[in-house]
Amino acid sequence: SKEDQYNEQPVIKICCKTGENTAFTNIASAAKDSQISAPALRQRILTNVHCNNCHWVFDKSASHYNG
Repeated sequence: SKEDQYNEQPVIKICCKTGENTAFTNIASAAKDSQISAPALRQRILTNVHCNNCHWVFDKSASHYNG
């Protein structure tokens, strides 16, 4: 399902102040790091919402998009 596909996608956290990127293997690990629930983080990614001086994007270079 589309929900499962989002759960398995790698996520990149981007610091708005420094531009530093932090890669996570899936949305659950990114959500844990950010202390946000996975569904809430997914919504922030899809709507481009920034929080705590960071924003998150799905890693489009991941194998999900190349397969």
